[in-house]
Amino acid sequence: MRLVGGSDSCCGRVEILYNGQWGTVCDDHWDMNDTAVVCRQTQCGSAISASPSAAFGQGSGSIWLDDVGCSGSEGNLTQCSHRGLGTNNCNHGKDAGVVCSGELRMPTLSLTSTYAAVSPGENIQFSCTTPKPRCEAKAEFQLFRNGPSISSQTHESSVTFNLVNVDVSHQGIYSCCYSYQNNIKSSLSNTVIITVGECNQLSLIDCMHY
Repeated sequence: MRLVGGSDSCCGRVEILYNGQWGTVCDDHWDMNDTAVVCRQTQCGSAISASPSAAFGQGSGSIWLDDVGCSGSEGNLTQCSHRGLGTNNCNHGKDAGVVCSGELRMPTLSLTSTYAAVSPGENIQFSCTTPKPRCEAKAEFQLFRNGPSISSQTHESSVTFNLVNVDVSHQGIYSCCYSYQNNIKSSLSNTVIITVGECNQLSLIDCMHY
């Protein structure tokens, strides 16, 4: 089995090799159970989304499987129920695809405002970025302060968190992570320490921007 047309080897149009020829899979009844089997068979982690209607482009040649029905526990897509290899009433406009988690890499948290030491009333801006987006799948990014999550946004690869009119309650250690459906989560990012105080409460170096 291979995944074709995606941004990496863990997402794309599903193709299987039969009788020495690569062919596609029809999206009739294609769902997350089928996707889970494909992700397992390709050693690509967990299922993020089932992609119907030739989402990764139309294949060519034979359509090897149609009406696939997996429980999700099978080790191979051909072990699932289907019409029979090569038997279909489909076309390549309905080629099935998948997005799998692959290896979720640690995100990077960056301070995009100028200083990590600020006075009350100033604004702070962070950017949380994943180094390897999952084939345009939407991820939920969360920002954490001293442990608990304080904000979340959805995007494919990067989000900006804005903290406005900060006070001493915003002081602390910040980190971020991202996740997909089915509770597929990355590890936490690097940390950024924010200090909030009047200049006479901060170090000489921290006060130099005032």
